[in-house]
Order: sequence, then C-alpha cells, then structure tokens
Amino acid sequence: MASTRKAVQHPPQLETLVNEDGVATYTWWRFFSQITEFLPFINTYEIAWTPTSITAGVQEEQTIAITDLTTTDIVFINSPGFVADIVVGGARVSAAGILAVSFYNKGAGAATPISGTYKVLTIGI
Repeated sequence: MASTRKAVQHPPQLETLVNEDGVATYTWWRFFSQITEFLPFINTYEIAWTPTSITAGVQEEQTIAITDLTTTDIVFINSPGFVADIVVGGARVSAAGILAVSFYNKGAGAATPISGTYKVLTIGI
C-alpha cells in the first residue's frame, strides 16, 4: 500500500527568524506554512447525550449529529462514566456530520449506556 504521508522539511538552520522589521523571513515563513499545511486538523467536542437501551448480548451502533465531522476523520471517544455490562466499542463518522458510536451489552439483560457529556476528539486527514 502506497503512503500518502507528506513530511515537513527541517527548519532553516542558518537564517534568523525575523528580519530587521520584525517580520518572519521568507524561509521561516515558508517553513511555518508547511506545518499548517501538513499537520492534521484536530477538533474536540463535548456532547450531551442520552443513548438508548441495548438488548442483552447485542452490539449496536447509535448515532448523534455533530456539525463539521467528515467521513475521513479519525475519531476517539470517552464516555462520561461506567455502566455494568456496557462496553464502548469505538466510534466513526458514518456520514458527514453524523457520529456513530458502537456499544456492546455483554450482560444477561437489557442495559442503557450512561447519559452525560461524551468527549470526542477527531483528527482530520
């Protein structure tokens, strides 16, 4: 599989950061421009959410709208707490602006994931 990763060039070694007017030199300006061009776009969200009940022994995806998500985002999620028998299996962007979270109920009876503020971190690539 071919890599599409781009690298930021090494910083200038022999040139001063700013000129006599206090403005970044062109070489440094170009270096800083590369950083913003090549580094991923990172966002954090705090989502107040009340997931629905999950049947015993079932893994299910539940969705919630979050503006600005794209299907190429990498997603990390942190639940606000613990509920016996419920496992947060992961998260993904299922469609633009829609976060899908996978829950698994490993228990013998129906259970509901905890309600509260879920923390979400996305990395745009």
